[in-house]
This record gives sequence, C-alpha cells and structure tokens, in this order.
Amino acid sequence: MSQHKYLSDNSGNRVAMHSGVVDPVAASGVKVIIIGTNTLTVEAGAKYAIYTDVLSTDGAFFSITGVTTVAANIEWVCAPTKTIVIKIPAGFTTLYLGTLIAAIVYIRKLN
Repeated sequence: MSQHKYLSDNSGNRVAMHSGVVDPVAASGVKVIIIGTNTLTVEAGAKYAIYTDVLSTDGAFFSITGVTTVAANIEWVCAPTKTIVIKIPAGFTTLYLGTLIAAIVYIRKLN
C-alpha cells in the first residue's frame, strides 16, 4: 500500500505536491518590487502562490494583520527562489509585503 503525501496551505487545505505545479487563474499574476514595505489588494478567501526572485537575497515577509516592520505581524516568509501557497482568510483584503532591503516577488491567484 503506497503512502500518499500532501502539502497544505496555512488553512490546512490540500495543495499541489510541488508549489510550482499549481493551477493559476489566467492573467492573475503580478510582479511587485518591494523596497521596505508595500501593500497589495487581494481577495478574501482566495489562494495565492508567491514566488520570491533569486535577486531577493533576504527573501520576503507577508502579513494580513499589519505592516511587516513589526515582527508579530509576519504570518508568512518566502525564501529566495522558493514558492509558497497561502490562503487569505475571510475578512482580509490587504496583503502587506516587506523585506529587509529589497525583493522582487511574483504573485498569482490560484483556482
């Protein structure tokens, strides 16, 4: 009997085994250059795949509770050249993005 392995997003929902093979919504991708902190309007309840570019040597931080300059607000961290999958909880429509120096991230909404 084979052992099935699954990945989960931050809400415990199953996601693709490798975050690079997710099912994006067509034309939903955005490129964000972060210098310090930025914000992005997102859809409550939606899933997003976030990739941090190789040039982003410090990675990037993400939050729905407030600016990422406050450590307690950071809910997600994405290392350089990695992809994470997150689900925006109901009632939240702002995603706060931050980095120590600068980062380039690509965000796409998932089906």
